[in-house]
Amino acid sequence: MKYVNSFESFLYEAKQVGTVYHYTTILALLKILDDDVLGDKSLGKYARVSLTRDKNFQKRTRIIPAECRITIDGNKLSNRYKVQPYQWNASHFSGKAATKGGEIEDQMEEEVQGYITGITNYIQKIELFELELDPLPFDEDFTLEASKIIDKPSDEINQQDIVDFIKRHVKDTKVI
Repeated sequence: MKYVNSFESFLYEAKQVGTVYHYTTILALLKILDDDVLGDKSLGKYARVSLTRDKNFQKRTRIIPAECRITIDGNKLSNRYKVQPYQWNASHFSGKAATKGGEIEDQMEEEVQGYITGITNYIQKIELFELELDPLPFDEDFTLEASKIIDKPSDEINQQDIVDFIKRHVKDTKVI
């Protein structure tokens, strides 16, 4: 009997979510890393974080503008947050369901209700899409916002500053 109780104390079960991805813009990524929060805190209980299990989601769908992919440890995330399946479609915009070949397209989405604090604890890798980075979208709005986060004058920010800032927060960062 002693051995059974001892073994049960080591038994640990958790939801096996696997690797999930979050696609976003470079400016949003800088804000995510600076605040260490994924999701909009101002929405309170209505906040949602959209994730996908599809590594090629952006290439395949092009639904959202994205300049980078954040790879997240879904298993670790599910220990603290409820990660649940989610099927988005555009029917609430157009009255017609988003379809591919007449069927509802499976985007392999997951959703976390609320926002995720301490997101850098769950990030495994960040990939910056080279086509979007060269040249960086350095319009005036972008440089003003980025300069506040990076703490460098807006007229001096360059591509390497962005990459260096991200690498300070997540070591496994690469340009693809």
